[in-house]
Amino acid sequence: MGSCERIIICSLLILTSPDCASFEIEPSAVEEPSAAHKPKGKNKSSPKNTVAIDGKTTEVLRAAPPHGWHQIYQLNNDAVRLADFVPQGQTNLAWKTKLSFESHSNLVDLDPIEILLSEAKKNEEKCSFIQHFNFFSGYENNYPTSLRLIMCGENEHLKKGELSMLKVIKGEDFLYIIRFLKRITPFKVNQPDVERSEIATWSDYLRKISLCNTADPEHPC
Repeated sequence: MGSCERIIICSLLILTSPDCASFEIEPSAVEEPSAAHKPKGKNKSSPKNTVAIDGKTTEVLRAAPPHGWHQIYQLNNDAVRLADFVPQGQTNLAWKTKLSFESHSNLVDLDPIEILLSEAKKNEEKCSFIQHFNFFSGYENNYPTSLRLIMCGENEHLKKGELSMLKVIKGEDFLYIIRFLKRITPFKVNQPDVERSEIATWSDYLRKISLCNTADPEHPC
């Protein structure tokens, strides 16, 4: 990731408040483990493309948009910070694939699994049908984390099928949501117009995004 991409994200998060969340980009087998038991070992790895921001929080979300993607939207207020990215050639009014980074200071008491199940439930209200699959639920760097694939056969408002993959990390200062969304041709059950290799690529991308804390050895950076 180039320095310009780092600057974009840092600028987004520091516009309105010093209490900034900080915004790097391995697939796993599909599983439904409980996140109730914290792992004994500690993650000793160091971030490679960390985007660090000075502020009261020492949490750092190690994340970056894919190479060549550009920012189309940003939001900053006391409770929520959001950045949307799309590939080159797509815009905020005409996009097929979008990646969003979110941090929420008012959702830190919520469980990542419950958030994703709630997201699937909301999709039921607007889709002809949905299917959703847990890719991972457990602890990453000692933070509760969950990753889920949600497939919408047809969004009844957009008349498009949708494939979304979401990762939720529960920090101590912020709750983080990384959301990949792809609009596709409407499809029937188990027949989305998306190659398995693409799903695997995005699963791998999201699994490599992690949270750390520069001041806490329980969540090393």
